[in-house]
Amino acid sequence: MTATEYLTLLGYLALVLGTGAYFSKHAPQSSAADYFLGGRRLGWGIVGLSYIITLLSTVSLVAIPGEAFNHGVGLSLRYLLSPVAAIIFFYVFTRFYFALQSFTPFEYLERRFDTRVRALASIAFFSIRLIYVALVLFSSARVFEGAAGWPPALTIIIVGAVGMAYVYLGGMRAVVWTDVLQFVVLFIGMCTIGWLAVRGVEGGVVELLQRGTEGERGFVAYGDPEFYSVNPFVRMTLWFILWVVFADRMFYASGDQICIQRLLSVSSYGNAQKTMWLSQILTVPTMALLWFVGLAVYVFYLDAGKAADMDGDGAVFDFVSSEAPPLVAGLFLGGMVAAIMSTLDSGIHSLTTVLMRDFYRPFVRKKRDAAFEMRLAKGVLLGLGVLSVCVALMLAFIAEGLAETFMETSIFWMSFQGLIAIVFLFGVASRRVTSGDILRAFCIGAAVTTLVCVAYWIQMARGNPISPMFVNIPGQLIMLLMLLGCALLRKQRLSGIDGLTLADWFGGGRPEREEEND
Repeated sequence: MTATEYLTLLGYLALVLGTGAYFSKHAPQSSAADYFLGGRRLGWGIVGLSYIITLLSTVSLVAIPGEAFNHGVGLSLRYLLSPVAAIIFFYVFTRFYFALQSFTPFEYLERRFDTRVRALASIAFFSIRLIYVALVLFSSARVFEGAAGWPPALTIIIVGAVGMAYVYLGGMRAVVWTDVLQFVVLFIGMCTIGWLAVRGVEGGVVELLQRGTEGERGFVAYGDPEFYSVNPFVRMTLWFILWVVFADRMFYASGDQICIQRLLSVSSYGNAQKTMWLSQILTVPTMALLWFVGLAVYVFYLDAGKAADMDGDGAVFDFVSSEAPPLVAGLFLGGMVAAIMSTLDSGIHSLTTVLMRDFYRPFVRKKRDAAFEMRLAKGVLLGLGVLSVCVALMLAFIAEGLAETFMETSIFWMSFQGLIAIVFLFGVASRRVTSGDILRAFCIGAAVTTLVCVAYWIQMARGNPISPMFVNIPGQLIMLLMLLGCALLRKQRLSGIDGLTLADWFGGGRPEREEEND
């Protein structure tokens, strides 16, 4: 890295730390609602941009260009369908959280089922998202290893420390406003890299798209009968794509504290709708840009005779380090740090919220002391940040041999989140499913998913891999069928849950919420 690149990057880091310091001084932080939800008064527009960058910024920045470089655009169908699924599931779940004035979605589970289900789902979420945050840090190591030659451990420690610092200082307001800054920096950086790659390819954009999607790199697989099969050894099929899209988006809308915490930080359900629509409308061109950058860099290196020997996960970053002018490279690296930190801060913040609201409050706290809780929350946040750094360092060792691309690695680690989504689905959709049904089905689903993950690992070692999208399906399908059977066979509806299912809501019922002094 040149001095210009370092100065650009340091300037960005100083800006985000300054944002955290500003909100630490000027924004109220006297209550849990202030620190965790921005006082429930944040604007829907800025929250919408924050929502995009939160989900975009981790695996996507490595995975999507890497997928486009390695395999073309066949899997882009997943990202075209995702906004549709996100809108659908928003209307299925989010109304309940606003009606209850929740801090976390797991509060709903206690009202609908009992404390055991709340604890089970929140523990599962915490475990999954802790690995997710560690993957953010690991992805940052991949970025800077390719673009700047930094040792992975150095990158993980620096990015982790800065991310922890500004969210510790400013709470939810700092998280959301730095996300807006990060979205702008990232978008400009990716547009610039795409333009540089196009400039180096003869024939311009049209020629680039034609060559980048030739043969199996395009949509020709959609005409192959295997694309419509359920063969687990076929890397990409229509049914796997549909299942993964709907399972993921159902999780984000139902049990993912990272996403839901943003929606709950606006003042009303109506503003949350605006937030969701804005985020999903802007997601389409943002994802298209990432796919385009991967294709553009592939064609650039194809012309140079280097594409066959390159790792797609690092190709964009190799391009930046070797082809971009220093100022542009610095802007791009700033955008990468922006994207990484946006999910890092959201992840640590949401994990802290879950620990404080779903573990400390119901099981530990004896007295209502808001000042003590705020100090404890900040201490927990720092502890989680350190733990995330340690897990990321472990992943840096493991993940290299785990999967062909970073996308496959991420799918492997996230294979359990659909089980959480199914818990919420039967909570809002059925008045007959009990907490005992949920606990039994979840345990069996988790056991099956674990066995499939082991099989995936074994088949990878044998050189005959199972599709990474298939890993999610067997456990979720078994859990879904078990709970569906319970809902159909049990004749008596449960009492004491009025207003907590969709049938009650559309029938005029609303969940009641006891007032709480935070």
